Amino acid sequence: MKTPTLAPLWRGLIAGAVIGSAGTFGVIKLGQPANAGAHASEQDQAASAESEQREHEAAETGADAPDNRRLTEGIQQLRRWSEGRNSTLQEMERTEILKAWAEQDPLGALAFIQSAPRYPDRNDALAIPLSVLCRNRPADALRWMRDNLPREKDRSYLVNAIISELHMTHPAETLELVETSGLSVGAYRYSQILAYLAKQQPAQAQAAFTRLPAQTQSQVVDDYLYAWAEGQPSEALAWVESQRNQSFYTEATRGLLRAYLDRTPAELGELVRRLQPSSETIHNLNSSDDPAKLDILAQYLPADQRAALFDYGVRYRFQHYPEQIAAVAQRYLSDDQRRQFLTGGFSDWLNSDQPAALAWMRRQSDPELLRMLQNAIDNDQLPDAPAERLAVLETRTFDNDKISEALSQLSSEDPAQAAAWISRHCDKLQSPYLSSMVMTSYLERDAEAAASWVASLPAGAIKDDALQTAAAHWASENELAFANANLAAISNPQRRTLAQFSVFRQLQVTNAAAAEEWAHTQGISPETLASWQALAGENNRTIHID
Repeated sequence: MKTPTLAPLWRGLIAGAVIGSAGTFGVIKLGQPANAGAHASEQDQAASAESEQREHEAAETGADAPDNRRLTEGIQQLRRWSEGRNSTLQEMERTEILKAWAEQDPLGALAFIQSAPRYPDRNDALAIPLSVLCRNRPADALRWMRDNLPREKDRSYLVNAIISELHMTHPAETLELVETSGLSVGAYRYSQILAYLAKQQPAQAQAAFTRLPAQTQSQVVDDYLYAWAEGQPSEALAWVESQRNQSFYTEATRGLLRAYLDRTPAELGELVRRLQPSSETIHNLNSSDDPAKLDILAQYLPADQRAALFDYGVRYRFQHYPEQIAAVAQRYLSDDQRRQFLTGGFSDWLNSDQPAALAWMRRQSDPELLRMLQNAIDNDQLPDAPAERLAVLETRTFDNDKISEALSQLSSEDPAQAAAWISRHCDKLQSPYLSSMVMTSYLERDAEAAASWVASLPAGAIKDDALQTAAAHWASENELAFANANLAAISNPQRRTLAQFSVFRQLQVTNAAAAEEWAHTQGISPETLASWQALAGENNRTIHID
């Protein structure tokens, strides 16, 4: 007799599903435990036998007997499938049966999976009952893994899978599992757990944060403070104010500021007044499109750094609040900066709502701004050839975006011509990175000519940026003498330090010891070297908790 499709039967049995379908944990799958079926422990076999007995007893008794019978039938089909005697049982059906089983008897489900003759993606299946177990008894879940999974990579996979499943609903239990597991867990996982623990049990989250290594604290504190401030803004603010001497203070400030961007302008203003965040912290925020909040952030930046606050995001949102954002720009930007910003916002606006953008343009009374806006409209009439386009653009008020686009194309086609153009306009260039872009192409095409060109540039940011690019290039070619010569020619000490770090990072990719030795020859202090090593390895960090 053909067994009916099982999937509809299990949905009513699973109140609050534990884990989605196999393979959705967002981590790389590991192989099934070695010889899982052939070497099932006697303990597993005994648990499996006890589980089978409970299945039959439950199927015959209780008010939920019909549901129990359906579950028992499903388990029997799952057993036959694992033995290769039921090829029609689909993955979704297997998962739903396993979820229902795990809710009633997680240890029995674990014993079955572990001892099954075959179970593709066995670790994904194990994660289902282990997550149920961890919701109430993290120690039991960990003990089972230690007793039954000899390979550390299997235990690590399952701990990460449980974190993915439970960190939002059971962050405290998930944290207990992680802290007692002794396994390497990425800082991102701690960030997930602490963010939700801060919303549910702030005091416990605070205690957990203090137990983290300093390096991990810096990595997770931004998201942790953001979550904490959503529920307890006053407490989060008071704590951050008490941490001014900590290495993670800047990151903590950023997390708090991000949370306060969703609050009133008055609250944001009070926060900025009390914390006095660095210019870098404010720049790194995804600035609000609320003009009042933009105004507050601009107040606390040095005058020479305010233009950076009006980044692409604000420029793009200009079309939603043109008069208000223009008024903020009027208060804080120089005339040239204001015109450049408004022209950029106007260009974006033209693409999405040309009639409204043109109507706004006609209301402007600044002749120079009107000319720039008109140039933005005529942009599609510029020559296609980059050299010809630059020849036209240099007759107008300097438009950094259009010049950058044309120079990028010209440097790919003829870097020598692009370099010559920069040499003629060093006094007008607003973005030093343009020389870096050209230098990159020039070095690939004719390194000797590129060296002569950079030597001919006048001292300043344009030359320093090109020299930094050259130093990194020669470091990648293991030509340290050339790299050092370019570093020594950089006139700005801060820019030279930044360039030294670029070279160090390039060297460390292939030989960390050589990179450290080179840093000593540059007179880099031990403190700065330690900071560089941390930054260079940031993307590959994992934290080990004993």
